[in-house]
Amino acid sequence: MEPTLFSFPDDVFYNMLLFVDEPRSIVSVLCHQITPLGSAADSLVSATSPIWELVLKGYKGSSNSNRSYSNRRTSKRLRRTIFSLKEEVMRAHLHIHDQTEMALDAVDDLATKEEPTKPLSLARLRGIMKKYGPVVNVNQRSESGDTFLVSCCSAKGVTEGVILACVKELIEKYNADPNVEAFYDRSGKLIMGCLLAAVCRGFPTIVKYLLENTTVASDKLYTARIGLLRAYPHKSKYIEGTFSVLEFAEKLNEDDMKCGATHEQLSPFLKCIKLLKKAIETRKSE
Repeated sequence: MEPTLFSFPDDVFYNMLLFVDEPRSIVSVLCHQITPLGSAADSLVSATSPIWELVLKGYKGSSNSNRSYSNRRTSKRLRRTIFSLKEEVMRAHLHIHDQTEMALDAVDDLATKEEPTKPLSLARLRGIMKKYGPVVNVNQRSESGDTFLVSCCSAKGVTEGVILACVKELIEKYNADPNVEAFYDRSGKLIMGCLLAAVCRGFPTIVKYLLENTTVASDKLYTARIGLLRAYPHKSKYIEGTFSVLEFAEKLNEDDMKCGATHEQLSPFLKCIKLLKKAIETRKSE
C-alpha cells in the first residue's frame, strides 16, 4: 500500500509543511487546512500528537529551542506531557501576536506622522524589532490592516534611501513577504501593498528591489485614494478608484501632467512605470 500524507514520520511531515508556510503560521495550516481532511488528519493535530513539539520549536525560531525548552524550571513530568506542548504553542502564538502588534504600532507611529520628531530610520526600526523580539511575525497585519513593509514604504518625512534600507532589513533579515498586502475593505478588495505604495511615492529604487525579490507585478486590483505630487500647488488633488498597480501609476502620471507637473518631477514615476511594464512582460513570457 502506498504511503499517505499522514503516514510519514512527524519530523518529515513537519518539514513538508514548511513548504506551505513559515514556521509560525504552521499552526493555522494544521488546524484550518489539514484537520478538515478526515479522521487521520484530525488525530494528527489532537492534543496527544507529538507534532506540537516540532511546532513549538518553530515558534521559538532557534536551533537551540529544544535545549531552552528542556531547561525551563518546570517539572519533568509536566515538561514532557504532550498536552502541555499544545498549550504552550497556544501561549506562544498569542504572545508573538501581541508583541508583533505592539511592534507594528510603533513602526506605524514613526511612519504616519506628517512632521514626526522621530521619523522612521533603520536604527529605529532595528530598535523596535529588538525591543519586541527576538521573534516577531513579520508578515502579520496590524489591527488597522498594515504590514511592516507597507508602513515603511508609506513612511512620511524620510528619504527614498532610508525606506529602501528598512525594506531590505525586513526582507533579508526577517524574511518579510512583499506579496502580503495590507487589509481588505468590506467589499473584499485590496487596499494597499508595498509595491503599490512604492510606485505611488515614485521610488524606483524600491520598486526595482521589490520586483527583484519575489514581488509579483500582477493584475490584482486595489481600491485606494492616492494624492498627486506635492511639488506643485494642487495639494488637494487625488485619484480614487480600483486599479492594478500599473494602472494606478499611469493614471497618477497622467493626472499629474494635467495639473502642471514637470517632466523632471515625473521622472521617478516614469521609471517606476517602465520597471512595472518590464516585469509584467517578463512574467507573461515565462
